[in-house]
Amino acid sequence: MSENNMQISCFVEAQCSLGEGPIWDANRDGLWWVDILEQRVYFAPAKGNPVQQWTMPELVGFVLPRADGRLWAGFKSGLHLLDITDPASFFIERLNRIDTDQPSIRFNDAATDATGALYAATMDMEEQQPLGTITRYELTKDGELLPPVVLAKNFIIANGPAVFSDPHTLYMVESIGHSGRSKGVWRVSTGSDNAVEEETLWLDWPYDGSPDGSTVDSANNVWLGHYGGNTIRQYSANAQLLQAIELPVINPTKIAIHPDGSLFVTSARKGASEQQLADYPLTGSILKIEFL
Repeated sequence: MSENNMQISCFVEAQCSLGEGPIWDANRDGLWWVDILEQRVYFAPAKGNPVQQWTMPELVGFVLPRADGRLWAGFKSGLHLLDITDPASFFIERLNRIDTDQPSIRFNDAATDATGALYAATMDMEEQQPLGTITRYELTKDGELLPPVVLAKNFIIANGPAVFSDPHTLYMVESIGHSGRSKGVWRVSTGSDNAVEEETLWLDWPYDGSPDGSTVDSANNVWLGHYGGNTIRQYSANAQLLQAIELPVINPTKIAIHPDGSLFVTSARKGASEQQLADYPLTGSILKIEFL
């Protein structure tokens, strides 16, 4: 698609160290995202301001809206429910711990499917050991956490994940790669019991830098962020590149999709050189892409 057919603007000018996890909340008519390293949760209404922010007690890998108005929240130590009632206060309910055996592990990214189930990724904060997993979480009607289902293991940095319209097809990202799992996007098929039936390397990453968060759009195309680059890419369900969009930021991390098809893109200043930040001064901000 030609750049003449789209408009790229700065939705929220920010200095996010590690802006991640944008998600459009249709019920609140606004965008959530996090700055993982600064332990902050953000919300901006459709017009972009005023931006609200809350400082969490731990690193926060993601927040995702739930049907009951609360948020799934992936903190460093484990999964929580986050109830934000007004700009000044919030309430946190712990659901589990994930760091009891491996203190270097944390939540990194997540997505929900049409049923409300959560698919969450973890990573090794030291970025050396394949400690990361993709795990499915679900609550009973009474709010009790069912036993988590580990769908995939052996990630150094597990990213994505993204859920196909068919909830039994899941995309997940290995952002670094190692001898046991290539850098790229993996595709998992699960059965009716959520057990893994097949796992394949869907996209072997061909660029410098790293694949980052993935998002599936209404046509079941996959959007990918690019840490270390300035481009987001859209792929068809059979991994054919459909379009690449260069952005005025380095390290675009993940894409959120508005119901009208507009895109919101988070970015990160972490790891960017002084020259890159000079060349891309909006890095750390949230961009909006509208298709004309």
